[in-house]
Amino acid sequence: MAAIVQTDADKAGISPVRVEVTGVTNNVYGIRLGSIYIIIGDGDPNGELTAPLGSIFLRNTTAAGNLYRNSDGGTTWSVPA
Repeated sequence: MAAIVQTDADKAGISPVRVEVTGVTNNVYGIRLGSIYIIIGDGDPNGELTAPLGSIFLRNTTAAGNLYRNSDGGTTWSVPA
């Protein structure tokens, strides 16, 4: 299970974050925008990465790339149609 850990103090609601991850998802980086995160990383975030509802994960390990949206405020991510 992954945990999102902020590395710098919050500045006007926008902060870089470091994501500590075990399992499939790794090499993950992101920013905090208000109450959500925009995250870039390897692998599928489902079941691996917990984030607030509405957060976005950009997968960089497929030729076409994938965009996932957190749909439950937990570890469930969906690919928008």
